[in-house]
Amino acid sequence: MAEVVAGAFLSSMFQFLFDKMDSPDIVAFFKAHKLDSVLVRKLKIAMITVTGLLDHAEEKQIVVPAVKKWLDELKDVAFEADDVLDEISYKALRLELEAESRIKKVSRLFSSHNQFEMAVNEKLDKILELVEYLIRQMKALGLTLREGIGDKPSSQRTPTSSIPDDASSICGREDDRKKIRESLLSDGHGVGVICIVGSGGMGKTTLAQLVYNDKKVHGHFDIKAWVYVSEEFNVFKITKDIFSQVSSKTSKANVLGELQEELKQELEGKITDTCGKISSEHGKVEDINEHQQKRKEPKKLLLILDDVWSDKDNEWKSLLKPLKFGAPRSKIVVTTRIESVKSAIHNNQMIIHLSHLLEKLCDGDCWSMLARYAFHNGISNSSHSDFEAIGKEIAKKCGGLPLAVKTIGGLLRSKRNVEEWKKISQSNMWNLLSDNIVPALKLSYHYLPSHLKQFCLLWNISKGL
Repeated sequence: MAEVVAGAFLSSMFQFLFDKMDSPDIVAFFKAHKLDSVLVRKLKIAMITVTGLLDHAEEKQIVVPAVKKWLDELKDVAFEADDVLDEISYKALRLELEAESRIKKVSRLFSSHNQFEMAVNEKLDKILELVEYLIRQMKALGLTLREGIGDKPSSQRTPTSSIPDDASSICGREDDRKKIRESLLSDGHGVGVICIVGSGGMGKTTLAQLVYNDKKVHGHFDIKAWVYVSEEFNVFKITKDIFSQVSSKTSKANVLGELQEELKQELEGKITDTCGKISSEHGKVEDINEHQQKRKEPKKLLLILDDVWSDKDNEWKSLLKPLKFGAPRSKIVVTTRIESVKSAIHNNQMIIHLSHLLEKLCDGDCWSMLARYAFHNGISNSSHSDFEAIGKEIAKKCGGLPLAVKTIGGLLRSKRNVEEWKKISQSNMWNLLSDNIVPALKLSYHYLPSHLKQFCLLWNISKGL
């Protein structure tokens, strides 16, 4: 964990420096004295550019030592900038006190001011030069610009689907599976919601895939839909994805209200066409008659909303508007790592049938799962015992995370002797050997505001992790 302290600390540090530069005392002092405000502006712009490099540098420093040294140099420059801003703040306060006491002579004040202003301008110029030099090194280090401080990272993950990668390799989730299935098959009024909550890499998506493809569950619902949501909670896109899976028709709506009305009518079992007629689900067109309108039974829907991040009441209100018209005992399964998502759904008058918190796998289940991925059919069963002791150590280091087990297991599959397994077990970077694990396990960390990143890192260091 110590390797990523520099990147997280700098994110927080630069935000702190931006706030200082924009503080009323600093701004007023620059306006009232002969300080080069253009230098400060250039420095701020350069630092904004640097913040776009921090996420990438934070990841890359683990395997490229030169990037870590680059971050260390940047940290030194940030401290220098902080010292200069402190000097300005102190000078401003001192002048304020001197003005009140009127102790100093005017000539002496002017002499002191000129020396201070020249010294500060020189320091700012030097800091700007260093920051710009470090920015010029980004190409040589292979660093690329990303979004700035506090922004959500752009997701690099492949959208999920309803089909599990390898259901036969899943271990330790049978009790979870039964509990979710029982809730899906249970009776109830209206549309019920099941929340599967857990941290990144815990297996929320895999569990949802298992129950979605369960034979009993499949026969229980009239229509099913799987929608990958991720960080951007785009109500129009989500609604259109749902409609495309539950209807045989193609929606041409480009306004959310129209699209929601089409989905509502689909769930009710009828679709109104542009001529003011009703198309039944059997394709027969009938004239609309307010008193004799023929209504089909509402359709019982199973909807999976995978990897949800939004806990905003207004966004959920908009999304749920047409979904409430599903038949009684319809179910919506939401997978999320944010517990407050449940509250946002509940606040919109939805019934929460179950909020299921996924726990980490025990060491035994981790080893069983690791063995399935690592050995597969590549090594004979008679040879498994040679790898078992070291394999159990590796499994324990996966921390109960199924995604970590799966990733490391896939890596071990290509290693054919025990010594190679030992090297992986003893490596300080064993959990970062595959790029596949980085987007899933580090996304939660990157999504945090800068000050919380720093807090988490300091907490882990204090615990000796």
